[in-house]
Amino acid sequence: MLSLMALPARPVEVDLAMTPVLCWRWRIDAPLKNADITRKTGDDSAARIHLSFAARRGLRPGEDSAVMYIWDNRHAGGTWQASVHSARTRILVLRTGAAEAGCWLDERRDIAADYRHVFGQAPGCLIGLGMASDTDNTGEEARAGFADFRFVGKDEPC
Repeated sequence: MLSLMALPARPVEVDLAMTPVLCWRWRIDAPLKNADITRKTGDDSAARIHLSFAARRGLRPGEDSAVMYIWDNRHAGGTWQASVHSARTRILVLRTGAAEAGCWLDERRDIAADYRHVFGQAPGCLIGLGMASDTDNTGEEARAGFADFRFVGKDEPC
């Protein structure tokens, strides 16, 4: 059982004005059975990408924000959810269920656009990128793979 909070995020320096699109590949062995991102006791996912942004002007120090992309077990792809743990974190379900489990899948997200969509303003500096299988709340086991992370321009291929 791994806790997302116990895994270190990698510090990153990315110019989101030039390269706002994050590309990566991921896979899971199977979705979790009892996870539910709408409850603190179930806020887990088989695979999760965590992007941390520095606080913008007008916010107090320490009020960093985050966007997470997850592989869920119950909510439809495209579902946005506020984190049950932080008012400054938003979660987007990219994949759900077991239909594609065991397969490496390519993802492409304009993280600056996603941030603007959920917070209503441009993001501050991207300061961290983390990935995990998160099972600390449900106590389940999960295995996921992550590969080929890169930032590209809006019109560039991954």
